[in-house]
Amino acid sequence: MARFIVIRPLRNATGTLRAVIDGADIAVDEPSRLDEIGDLGRGVVRLQQTLADNRRLTRQQSEEHAARDAERAERERRARAFEAATLSFS
Repeated sequence: MARFIVIRPLRNATGTLRAVIDGADIAVDEPSRLDEIGDLGRGVVRLQQTLADNRRLTRQQSEEHAARDAERAERERRARAFEAATLSFS
């Protein structure tokens, strides 16, 4: 009896937690329970949301960094072109 009430849901929650940590976007069934297994499931859902937020922020920062690098490279290219043009008048 304990196997179906505690052990199986705990194993399922553990497997779900491992999958979430590995980056899987899967549904978590345990949050509907009102016991400790449900607490664990709700924690896994919060972890899943936090990891998704972190991935989104990391991607956003990378995009912003790439845009700044491109802008900097364009300014340097224009400065070199301006310098070359002004030197040719000398």
